[in-house]
Amino acid sequence: MSLKSAIGKMAAYDKQIIESVQFRSNALNTDIKIIESQIKSLEEDIEKIKNARADLTVSTNRSIKVLQEKIFNMVYASDNLLKKEIQTSFSNKKEGNWLEQRLK
Repeated sequence: MSLKSAIGKMAAYDKQIIESVQFRSNALNTDIKIIESQIKSLEEDIEKIKNARADLTVSTNRSIKVLQEKIFNMVYASDNLLKKEIQTSFSNKKEGNWLEQRLK
């Protein structure tokens, strides 16, 4: 009888150990699935950041080009206006140019 009782207790311990191991295994599998899901989410976020960075680079380069063109046009217009004013000032013989008036 004591042998039968000991075998019964061993079977109960075995059952508890198996259930405990299965519980831990299920928990680990769940944790692994959660971690894999989080890794996938992070990879998607990294891809979104790369795309946003590329879009921002294109947009920034476009803005810089537009600004450069505007600055060039302003400098070109100012240069032409200055040349015209200088030419007008030095070529106006009837009224005398401003330089001659300043030197008198």
